[in-house]
Amino acid sequence: MEDGNNPSYQQAVWSFHHRLANLMTANLEILMRLRRVPDLPAQARLLMEDLQRQTDAIVDEIQDFQRQHENRPAPVTTSRGKVLLVEDQTVLLKLESEVLGRDYEVETAQTVEQAVQLLLEGTYDVICLDVSLGGDHGGRSIFEMLQETRPELTERVFFVTGGVVDPGIQDFLQRTGRPVLIKPFTMNVLREVVARVRG
Repeated sequence: MEDGNNPSYQQAVWSFHHRLANLMTANLEILMRLRRVPDLPAQARLLMEDLQRQTDAIVDEIQDFQRQHENRPAPVTTSRGKVLLVEDQTVLLKLESEVLGRDYEVETAQTVEQAVQLLLEGTYDVICLDVSLGGDHGGRSIFEMLQETRPELTERVFFVTGGVVDPGIQDFLQRTGRPVLIKPFTMNVLREVVARVRG
């Protein structure tokens, strides 16, 4: 049996949990898409709710493991950027915040109102906007608010989308010229996009 105190063993186990976390992100996106199916049978919806609870529990266990076993370097406060994550899927938001929190100061919002309040009061190096926030293109509304009130922050935005968007939103995203991250994505890809936007 491997020694749990062995650094190489701990790294291997952490790597496995990290890959599992990415899988949970993909599963969560599938669940969210199924919830939007209008005529899904009641029994299928009960199974989805049970799977959602299991997914939430697994993600919580993954985050606990990562906090306990990852060898983190001492944070350098002068180089930590500030990131705002705007996402209405609670489990995904928790996972993204945990991953990015290793390198950045992270604040979160789950509604348009919360995001607007934070953006009017603070400043951020990177802003991640879910285009379909609240199921009503909330990310677009937030970006258009920034264009009017704080245009300097628009260059710090990137968008997240579920992949299937209507032509009007596609046109909007193209006109902004900002990066777009399509769900499901891995946490490594998320880190890369955040680093690129921060510059």
